[in-house]
Amino acid sequence: MVTNKFKLAIIFTVFIMGLHILGYLYPNCFTWGFHALGFLPLPVFLIYLALGVLIILHISKRDITPLIQNISTFMANKPYHFLGVISGIFIVTAIILRVKVPLLGDGFFLVKNFSEVFRDVSPLYPRNEPLATFYFYLISSFINPSTFNAFLLSFLLSDIILGISFIITTFFISRNLFTDSNDQLLAFCFVLVLPYMQLFFGYVETYAALLAALAFFILVTILYLKQKISFISLPFCFLILVLTHYLALLLLPSLIYLSYIEYRSSRIKSIMKGYGILLIVALILLIMINFDVTIFSAGVPHSHFLPLISSQDPIEAYSEVYTLLSPIHILDIFNSLALFSLSSFFFIAFSAFRDKKVLFQTDVSKFLTIAIIPVFLFLLIVKYDLGSAKDWDVLAPFWFLFALLAVFLFLKIKTADTIKIFTLIFVITTINSFSYFILNATMEPSIKRYKSLLDKRVLSNFGYYASTLSLVLYYHQVKDSTGPIELWEEYTVAFPSDRQGYQNIITNLQKFGIDSLAHLERTYLRWLEYFPDDSIAYFGYSRLCLDGGNYFFKNQNLDNAKLYYLKALYVDGNFERAYNNLGSVYAQEGKTDTAIVLYNKAIEIDSIYSDPYFNLGNVYEDLGNTKKAIEWFQKAAELGNQPAKDLLNKKSNLH
Repeated sequence: MVTNKFKLAIIFTVFIMGLHILGYLYPNCFTWGFHALGFLPLPVFLIYLALGVLIILHISKRDITPLIQNISTFMANKPYHFLGVISGIFIVTAIILRVKVPLLGDGFFLVKNFSEVFRDVSPLYPRNEPLATFYFYLISSFINPSTFNAFLLSFLLSDIILGISFIITTFFISRNLFTDSNDQLLAFCFVLVLPYMQLFFGYVETYAALLAALAFFILVTILYLKQKISFISLPFCFLILVLTHYLALLLLPSLIYLSYIEYRSSRIKSIMKGYGILLIVALILLIMINFDVTIFSAGVPHSHFLPLISSQDPIEAYSEVYTLLSPIHILDIFNSLALFSLSSFFFIAFSAFRDKKVLFQTDVSKFLTIAIIPVFLFLLIVKYDLGSAKDWDVLAPFWFLFALLAVFLFLKIKTADTIKIFTLIFVITTINSFSYFILNATMEPSIKRYKSLLDKRVLSNFGYYASTLSLVLYYHQVKDSTGPIELWEEYTVAFPSDRQGYQNIITNLQKFGIDSLAHLERTYLRWLEYFPDDSIAYFGYSRLCLDGGNYFFKNQNLDNAKLYYLKALYVDGNFERAYNNLGSVYAQEGKTDTAIVLYNKAIEIDSIYSDPYFNLGNVYEDLGNTKKAIEWFQKAAELGNQPAKDLLNKKSNLH
C-alpha cells in the first residue's frame, strides 16, 4: 500500500527527474545545476529515464528493509571490513570517473605555481588556503611531475587519500549521530553520493582538503556534544580548519555556540584553555612567518559581494554581471541548490512539517543549523569571480553540513515509510550525482558544457576572460593550436571593447607565421575600429604589414610587397624601415628616382639606420656613379652595416 507520505516522495522524485529532463532538452547557462545529461550521449539519457522509472516502481512495490538490514548488520558487526569495501569502491570509482578536463576551477594556478617551485623559479604561494596548498604540494613533490598529465595524476592521488579520510570520518560521524544501525547506514551512504564528492575524483583544486577538514571538525564537535571529549580540542581543530581554507571562518558562529554550551555548563576553565591553545599556536605560526601575513593571503581589486545597484566604479563594473536582486542571480542560487541539496531540502521540509521545532530540539541540530546559516547568507550575497557554475567548488564542501542536518532530522522521525522514502530519494540522488560525475569524466562533452557557460548574461567581463583563459591554457597543454584562437574570437565578439581579446588572438596567430597574415590583419583592423587612437594597435599593425611586405618581397611578389609597405606607412607615417623596404621595391622595378627619395626619407627619420645608406650605394652603383656609391657604402659601414663592410673589403682587395 502506498501511503500519502510516500506519494509525496514520489512526486518530489518525479520533480527532480523532470528538472534533469528539462536540463537535457535545454543544456545552457541557465540550467547548469541539472543539465549534465544534455551533454552526454542519448543512450545515457534513456538509461537515466529507465532507471528512474524502475526505481520508483521497485521501491513502491517491494520491501527493501531486509536488504538494508543485512548491509547495516555487516556495517555494525564488521566495521573495518565494511570500510575496506567502501574505500575500495571509492578508489575504483575515483579512478574510472576521474576528471578528464580540469576546467571547473582555477587549478591551473596551482599547477603553474607547483611547476615553478619544482624548477626553483618561484616560491610557493599558499594564498587563502595554506594547509591545503602545502598538502597538495607535498604529495606532488613525491611524484615530482614534469608533464601536465603527471600533475593530474598527483592531484588524483592526493584527492583519493583525502577521500578515504573523508569516508572514515563520515563513518564515525554516522555511528555517533545514530544508535540504530539502519540509520547509521542510510546517513553514511547519503552523504557519500552528493556532487561534492567530485572534489575527490582528481579535481585540480584544494577544496577536497577543506571538505576532509570540515568533516573532521564535525566529528570532533559531535564527540564533544556526546560528552566523549573535552571542549579544549575544539578551538584548535577550528584553527586547523580555517588554515585549510580561510572561508571556513563562516563557521565561527557555530564555534561561539559551542563555547556557549561549555559556558552554560560552568566549565569556563576549559574554554580558557581551549582558546589559550589556539592563541599560542597562532602566535607560533606568526613567529614562524615573521608576522608577514601577506604571504598567506591573496586578494583581488574588486569586491567579493554583489551590490544592490550596478556600480559606477570601472573595476567593480568589470567584475560585475548582475546585482543582488537580479532574476539571474536568483536562478543561479536555484541551480546551486538543484546541484547539491534539493534532496536535503526535502528531508528538512518533511521533518519540519512533522515537527516545526525540529531544528532546535537537540544541540546537534542547533549546531548544524547555526553552522549553515552563515553559509546560506554568503551564498545569497557572494560575487563569484568565474560565475556560479564554474565556482561551484567554493561552497561545495559546506553542503556536507546541510546533508548531515537533513539526514539527522529525517531519520529521527520514525514512520512506517521512513526507510522507503529515504531509499527512494537516496537512489534518485545517486543517479543524478553520477550523471554529473560521468560528464566531468569525459573530454569533449565536458568542454562543450564549459563552453555553454561562456555567456555574458551570467559572466562578468572579468569572469568571461578568466574562464576563457582557463580553457585556452588547457588547449595549450594538449597542443591544440586552433582552439585558443576560436575562443578569443568569441571573446572579442562578446566584449569588443576589451583590448585583451585582440592581443590574445594575435599572440596565438603568430605561431602560424605568414599563413595567418590575413587573419592577423583582420584582427588589427577590428581592434582599431574600436580603438582608433590605440598606439599599441598601430605599432603592431604597422610591424605586421612590414613583415608581410618582406615576405612578398623575398618571394618576388613586388605588387603585394608594395601594397603591404604602403599599408605600414599609412598606419605609421614615420616608419623608416617601411620607407627603406618600399624603396627596394621601386629599385627592383627600375624606378631609381623614387627609390632614392624613399631611402633618403628613411635616413631623414632615423639617421643611424644603416640599411638605406647601403641601398643608396647599390642604386648609385647601378647608375654607374661609383664614387657616390662608395661614399654611401662607407657611411653604411661606419654605422655598422656588415654587408657594406664586406663589400668595401672586397673592393679594397680587388685594388
